[in-house]
Amino acid sequence: MFHILIIVIIIIFILYYYYRKPKKHISKYWSNMPVMRDHSKPNMSIIDLKYGLSPPDMTNISSFLKVNDIVQFLNDNYIDYYELSTDYISRKLTCDNSRSLVYTDVATGNIIGYVYSSTFIFQGKPFTYVDLLCVHKLYRKTHIAERLIDAIIYVSPIKQIIHKKDSTCLPFKHFHQTSHYSCGVAYLCSKYTEYSNKNQWIIDEKESSETVKIYRSSIGEVESVVKFVVFGFKNLVKNGRLGEIYFCKDLNSESLYIELIYIFKSLDIDFLVTLPLDIFEKKINSDFYAKGMDLYMYGFNIYLDYIEKPFWLDVF
Repeated sequence: MFHILIIVIIIIFILYYYYRKPKKHISKYWSNMPVMRDHSKPNMSIIDLKYGLSPPDMTNISSFLKVNDIVQFLNDNYIDYYELSTDYISRKLTCDNSRSLVYTDVATGNIIGYVYSSTFIFQGKPFTYVDLLCVHKLYRKTHIAERLIDAIIYVSPIKQIIHKKDSTCLPFKHFHQTSHYSCGVAYLCSKYTEYSNKNQWIIDEKESSETVKIYRSSIGEVESVVKFVVFGFKNLVKNGRLGEIYFCKDLNSESLYIELIYIFKSLDIDFLVTLPLDIFEKKINSDFYAKGMDLYMYGFNIYLDYIEKPFWLDVF
């Protein structure tokens, strides 16, 4: 009898805890949006031809080009361990058909939300790429993100969207999934000590800037290209710099790989971050790259066939 009483008391406590604990906030926003619920429709099928044509509520939302204010807001609220630079944001704002919207607090005039978009070509078709969606940490359950999404789609000329999501997936179908990988530059240099600089990589001075680097190499009839962004890096252990590769073309040469490592060293970059593509596909295992955040790619108002093999998305 005593044992039965104990079991009943435990069950009562479990039920009490379950019904009294705060329920996780789940946004219903996506349930009404033109996103992929499955992969049953033909590739490149538009979901809603009229979506994004009617003006949304633009209260408190405006174009904003004060780069320093945007950088400060993103560094305070976007990703805890990345330090974005003025040069990086300035470069994004000069991309083809780029747009930048902010949500401001009426009383203070401070930025409490931001989103960015630009136009690019994917699989031979024009798309809008949406990036840097960010809401102030104190306002994240006030539907500002949804307002900014509606606004950026409305002001963008192309209503078919591609966007990425790091770490966790969204409540609808993605068309690609991969992961970031990183390795310490000092470790790589210690492994490849027999390095002779052949100056195979030539920096593209016209396209490169302080934090955006583009290098080219021509060996025979093959032109190799690598593009990467230098970010500040901060965590509880140390602060430093990381170079994130966002595009490569025909980088399959061992000597080019080693020379690239030493270019990173010359730029005082502490960590190399990449996707499992080109020569990095095999070097991830042999050079002991660490698996980082998962990366999910989504289409919005478009059906896209699922892509198994990782690919570079040459969107700055």
